[in-house]
Amino acid sequence: LLLDTLAAVIEEPGGAAAEVILAVKNRCANEVATFRRLAEERGLWEVRLADPETLPEGYDAWFSLPGHEEGRSYDIIHLTARRQKERREGDVVADSDSQQPLAKRARQLVSGSCGDHPRLDGDG
Repeated sequence: LLLDTLAAVIEEPGGAAAEVILAVKNRCANEVATFRRLAEERGLWEVRLADPETLPEGYDAWFSLPGHEEGRSYDIIHLTARRQKERREGDVVADSDSQQPLAKRARQLVSGSCGDHPRLDGDG
């Protein structure tokens, strides 16, 4: 549902300049890996993950669950809309330059709890 909404955003006038930053906590699975795979399959977004060295202290935890890919407990996902021509041709878009690390930019935008949201893989 989130990817459907984000796809609609970039198709709107002015949406080609869209940029999305998501702060994610993996719960019982590597939801970041699932989200990244699904986003990349659509070919609408350039997907980057924050450098783990830039995350705040205490956000360097890892999880390991039987039957699931091991991963970081916390991640910051950065999506930038691919230009329309590149979406059609499947070209790779260069990473956008930023003066601040992605994790720091996300911390400035996000505060509080996310509440109880369904898992990305549909299992909960």
